[in-house]
Formats: sequence, C-alpha cells, structure tokens
Amino acid sequence: MNTPCISDGADEQSQSKAWQNITLFLASTAAVCSYVTTPPPSLVDEVGKGVLPSVYEEFPNPMIACENFIRECVDLLVSGSLHVRETVKEALGTELPGSLTRIMISQMTK
Repeated sequence: MNTPCISDGADEQSQSKAWQNITLFLASTAAVCSYVTTPPPSLVDEVGKGVLPSVYEEFPNPMIACENFIRECVDLLVSGSLHVRETVKEALGTELPGSLTRIMISQMTK
C-alpha cells in the first residue's frame, strides 16, 4: 500500500489538509510525552545498540519535543494565514490534553 506523503506533488489544498490533520493528531496525542517516573525505553533499548543508524542512539527527552511542538503552535497563532491560525487554535483549544495546559500558557507568556 502506497500512502501519499505531504511532499509527493500534491496540490496546495491537499497539502494544507494533510498539515492540518497532522497538527491536530500531534496535539491530541501529545500527552504521551508526559511521564512522572523514568522516561520510556528508547527504540535502541528495544532493538539493541548498533542495529539502527547512530541517529537513533541519541534518545531525546520526549517532553522537550512536546514543549517545542506547543511553542511552535503558539508562535503560529499570529500567522498571516487564517487557515493556519484557525487550525492551531483548534489544536491548542480542543485537541491538546488538559494536562499540557500549563506548558501552553508558559509558552504564551514567553
């Protein structure tokens, strides 16, 4: 099965819809990056060191990635594109889990 990618020559409208769906999906699942105890095992922990390219051996903190995503969404709230602003507003307002509201407000005040 060949799934279309955003950059596979699709027209602007379908690229925009794909970006919107990905943004809403990421916002709705962002809570998986939030954990109270130890971080979840990395991919290298699961498959073994040396099996995958070295880029996978550097396991970033998922919470930092989540904070970066929320910061970029907050930055897009003042985009010149109405579509982008509305998509991000929907992502942050209805899709982002309540447990991440503190991060969102922190990013808004910076």
